[in-house]
Amino acid sequence: MGSHDSRAVALGDVDGDGDLDMVMCTRFVGIEVYKNDGQGMYTDSIRSLLVRGCRTVVLGDVDNDGDLDMVVGADTQENSVYFNQ
Repeated sequence: MGSHDSRAVALGDVDGDGDLDMVMCTRFVGIEVYKNDGQGMYTDSIRSLLVRGCRTVVLGDVDNDGDLDMVVGADTQENSVYFNQ
């Protein structure tokens, strides 16, 4: 896994396959998503969001559609909500 000055980690079933995936909030890269293969091994999903000054990340079903959405707090840009489709 990356070592980009992580600030926060959130666990949740992001891809809906029944196991816990990992979302990392890092200072320089932003948000990185690591998918769990079901055997406890995490692989980089190669999906990242550039969030400058990322400080925290929380997963929850904000729009009540059954999948996890992401709320990101940052110190150099506005806080954001990302809806999982």
